[in-house]
Amino acid sequence: MLTSLSIDAGKLKDVAEYAAIEAGNLVRQKFSEPRQISQKGYRDYVTDADFASQAIITEIIQSSFPEHGFLTEEDDPSLPEGGPVIWVIDPIDGTTNYSRQIPTYCISIAAATRQGTGQSGWNDYRPVAGVIYDPMRDEMFSAAAGGGSTLNGKDVSVSKADNVGEAIVSL
Repeated sequence: MLTSLSIDAGKLKDVAEYAAIEAGNLVRQKFSEPRQISQKGYRDYVTDADFASQAIITEIIQSSFPEHGFLTEEDDPSLPEGGPVIWVIDPIDGTTNYSRQIPTYCISIAAATRQGTGQSGWNDYRPVAGVIYDPMRDEMFSAAAGGGSTLNGKDVSVSKADNVGEAIVSL
């Protein structure tokens, strides 16, 4: 159920993919450049690239969906918090790695809709589209409600292994 507003999860996914690629291009370009690094808390860093990535993502989303709201990792009081869709954004997921030039990080974007279940706060929202983009490997994992999951546009699914002894698990 996407809500009575008939939200198009596929279009949300398409916009998230485009935003992730544009932000990924920027952070990949800035990866080996000197950067400004600040500490928000214990082992919680933010770089100038985080802010630049988030700005690209939110600008692209707002140009397509001006009525949507945002929940972003980096504080930005200029962004609306409410709307029929809330975009959850981590502009560089793995900033600690990124800040140390370890090429293991990604761009994470999700869109969630209010379900009208009567639950309070964020408990009433359910994700309907999401993207994780690894700019260093140029790998885009994405999914949309009712549309399945893809890796670089090709369908992917969970393993058919039903015994942990047959599974490959990594962390």
